Amino acid sequence: MKSFSDYIINTKVLKQNAINIKTLIGSNIKLCAVVKANAYGLGVETVCKTLFGIVDFFAVSNVSEGLGIRVFDKSTKIVVLGMTSLENLGICSQNDISISVSNLQMCNKILEYCSQNKVYLNVHIQVNSGLNRYGFRKIAEFIKAIKLIDKSEYVSVEGVYSHFATKQNDVEFIKKQFMRFNQFKKYVQSKKVVFHIANSFATTNNRIFKLNMVRNGFLIYGGTKNNIENKFVLEIKSKLVNIFEVKKGDTIGYDRTYLVKSNMKIGVVPLGYADGMDRRLSNNFSVLICGKKCPIVGLICMDVFMVDLTGVDCELYSEVVLLGRQKQNSISIDDYAKAMNTSPYEVLLGFNYRRMNYVIKK
Repeated sequence: MKSFSDYIINTKVLKQNAINIKTLIGSNIKLCAVVKANAYGLGVETVCKTLFGIVDFFAVSNVSEGLGIRVFDKSTKIVVLGMTSLENLGICSQNDISISVSNLQMCNKILEYCSQNKVYLNVHIQVNSGLNRYGFRKIAEFIKAIKLIDKSEYVSVEGVYSHFATKQNDVEFIKKQFMRFNQFKKYVQSKKVVFHIANSFATTNNRIFKLNMVRNGFLIYGGTKNNIENKFVLEIKSKLVNIFEVKKGDTIGYDRTYLVKSNMKIGVVPLGYADGMDRRLSNNFSVLICGKKCPIVGLICMDVFMVDLTGVDCELYSEVVLLGRQKQNSISIDDYAKAMNTSPYEVLLGFNYRRMNYVIKK
């Protein structure tokens, strides 16, 4: 069924973005692509198939996401960044999915389960360097966990990692976290272990943070400002499905939040807050039509929103750009984040291609 709207993933750009990162970090450093939450909403199968053979690891949030990748990719290493229940350890072992260990109690339970059930498992030990979410806080407990795992016949340490709490807004705290992480790292003797803490910002801005693996999400998708020419991989386009005139004194949309101050031409775009056009954009954002910025007027509805077309030379089914470039103007994910006073991550994940044509641009 053909929709009026297109959700366009540029896999050529995606692949080049990953290659740019690999070129930056060098051949001795591994690249872990973060593909949790359906690859930030972009479509995990499309993303993973495009990155196959370029990246060394895929990072997911839970076991279910990892199993979804294993349907079409049997070989790329997968690590679960979230917590994994004991009941899922067997299926992780069978599908070569590594899990995270974040405290000594969990470590003991995993070791006991794997020993009793003869389950072989790779783990990544998480260090709490300052985010205060998951991870070992005490070095003594971390050392004890390493020693216990080293004695195990079934469990092996594949990685040790942490999460930075900030990006470019607090570089000093990043350095503090990195120093804290190194206090744990020095107690791991194996040269086979991958150490990863560098996020997208740290990867492009300071070589010392890279260690022997970097873990990137937004940088691969081109959603963050960078110095390696990575471009955003997503465009969203639609069409005008209705055009009509309104007179001074009329109101537009639910709750009559927009009062028409002079005669206007109005257009209707068939996407709404169910598709990711957040209601915070109501009367607060513009889209591109015929190269012009056209303001959203009235409250955004569940399935449609209205725009001011006054003075714009357009017609029924004219192209509407919600994300991307049209002639000399463009709309970025950061533009949305600024208008909504939120993170570009939330914006990207908010877009939902349920009613759009999912288009792979190669």
